[in-house]
Amino acid sequence: MKYAVRISATAANVRPDCPAFYPRTHWAIETMLSQPEFKDLQWTSLQPNGFLPMFLWPAAEFVRQYRETKKQGTLSMMIDAGTPTGLIDSSDVGIIAAHLVSQDDTTPHNHAKYVLNGPEDVTGNQVVELIEQYIGEKVGKVSFQDLSMIDHMAEQSSESKNLILTIKQAPVTMWQGRCKASTTSKEILELYAPKRTYVDVLKALLN
Repeated sequence: MKYAVRISATAANVRPDCPAFYPRTHWAIETMLSQPEFKDLQWTSLQPNGFLPMFLWPAAEFVRQYRETKKQGTLSMMIDAGTPTGLIDSSDVGIIAAHLVSQDDTTPHNHAKYVLNGPEDVTGNQVVELIEQYIGEKVGKVSFQDLSMIDHMAEQSSESKNLILTIKQAPVTMWQGRCKASTTSKEILELYAPKRTYVDVLKALLN
């Protein structure tokens, strides 16, 4: 293999002191690949700040449940209420990777670490407004910055519970406003500008 495109993690988290365990792993892999021992392998690391399908899945479930029961539960979302975040659709990440591996000359992208976001920022409040359009009424109860899903993961996993629970630290950089759409690498915008918005992705999840 002469060239590899790898999917990394939220750019602001890929560092050796990140409290969440998995971004440290991505940092370690990128650091390893940068060593002289791997000089014959060209590589590019894509750092998506967050995947829209994962963040919008609770919204889609909320709408589906309402359509079945005509009753509302609590809308729980990991995203913050008012902080703009440049979440990206995972299919756009795949398209970008395909563009990279199909280049005749991958040298300009060798050892590059590219930040990926969707075409626009989204906030939790915007997602709530979109849900209200689908159900035709106001959402009664919303829990933003909700990390209960990670608690469930820790309980169900055969891996270290303490390790899994460190994932709760990963969204903090998003809540701090460090993952906006404006952070997308210019090389990505020139290669293939991501196109799918949160409106597109929620519609797809509901179909």
